[in-house]
Amino acid sequence: MPDRGHLHRIHTLDSIVEELTFVVTPLLGTAAMALIDPRRVIAAGALLLLPAVLGVLAILRALRAVQDDGGSSSDQVYPRRPVARAARMRSSTLARSR
Repeated sequence: MPDRGHLHRIHTLDSIVEELTFVVTPLLGTAAMALIDPRRVIAAGALLLLPAVLGVLAILRALRAVQDDGGSSSDQVYPRRPVARAARMRSSTLARSR
């Protein structure tokens, strides 16, 4: 399992990539629609959706395979709780704080 510093760097990189995506994507979309027929741009965006979904699924499958093979698991740092149990814990905490 990566140490806290490594996790911090990973989260920082993720935030930077996400913010750049939110800034650059609308600019590219607007420029493409201004320079090319908007119908073609929308069609290209729809066609790019399939490879994007397949890429995300491949990454998730690879991560699951690493965890199944005994690789490091995020459960050591962030243990999973069933949703109902987590909701009960939150509501009891809120009730105590009142």
